[in-house]
Amino acid sequence: MMRQYSMFLVALLVTLLMFAGFSAYDIMVVDLKPQAKSPPSFDFYHLTRVAASVAVSLFLVKSLPRTAFATAPQYDESPKWLAALGVTASALSVVFTMIFVASPQAFYALGVEDSLIEWSSAILLFAGCGIFLYASVVLSGVSRERARTAAVISLGMGMLLFFLGMEEVSWFQRVIGYDTPAAFSANQQQEFNLHNFKTVPLEILYYSGTFGMLFLLPFLLIPVQGRMAESLRVVAPTKVVALACAPMAALNWGMWNILPIQVAFWTGVCVMSFLAVRRYRGGDDMWKTYGFVLLCLLFVQAVFLALGSNLIRLWGVTEYKEFYISVGFFVFAAKVLVSARAFAARPDPQ
Repeated sequence: MMRQYSMFLVALLVTLLMFAGFSAYDIMVVDLKPQAKSPPSFDFYHLTRVAASVAVSLFLVKSLPRTAFATAPQYDESPKWLAALGVTASALSVVFTMIFVASPQAFYALGVEDSLIEWSSAILLFAGCGIFLYASVVLSGVSRERARTAAVISLGMGMLLFFLGMEEVSWFQRVIGYDTPAAFSANQQQEFNLHNFKTVPLEILYYSGTFGMLFLLPFLLIPVQGRMAESLRVVAPTKVVALACAPMAALNWGMWNILPIQVAFWTGVCVMSFLAVRRYRGGDDMWKTYGFVLLCLLFVQAVFLALGSNLIRLWGVTEYKEFYISVGFFVFAAKVLVSARAFAARPDPQ
């Protein structure tokens, strides 16, 4: 099994070495902070970094087993409305972008604390938590092979989303008048949370980790789905999850110069390009869906790179990125519950 992923592991190692090499050069030669937020730079050096990001992203995607982009509907019981959410999410990212173009102040107002985007992010995380926990209960009542393992995974995902939701609404302590404990006095925003102790490094880890889990993992799992226990396929993310969270890769400005952020964007572009081309050549109408998501990614990122200096806050667009992470987790939870119900309804094999 590992043999078919050997080239991908090589590509991943090359990517990490690229990160390390540029970071060392930034620190020791050009006196830059590789993890610092800053407006995008387009001088020769930073364009070289972009070229390197494009190259390793293409290498990563090309190194995936060919079957990673295959159609495997027999292993995905997600209803059509979940797939439609992915297209809707991309269309909504264009709407958000046009709001920004028309009124940076309105874009800021939607994403500021106590507003629509942050509340929506939190609600989606807590809703996803509840769905995962319910799916865990459904799976715990099934006696088939590894169903208990699947139930534990679903329970773990529910607990993860609860933690992320609590981190998301840490600002709510000001609404209820809860004072930050003394133990959190080093918190950069004086809030009762963990992510603001080392905000930027933890953001990079969070954005990269969720991109890997929600967007890239579905394609990594496709080649081995046929050999996975049926119960484990229930809790595996599929392409509907990748579609739903795809816009997260394109909502960048103040973090554009950070290499893992660039690689996530170009990887998303490469994946959607490969899917669109292969579906088109195969006469599958799904090429239109992937092509649409691809165009949305390119349009949204291009607009923010060109006009991001109009943002009210340097990091204002990241609130929208986090919203799409929440969308991805919610769709993941919904997919697991649908699959868990179908799995539990099937009779035990004799």
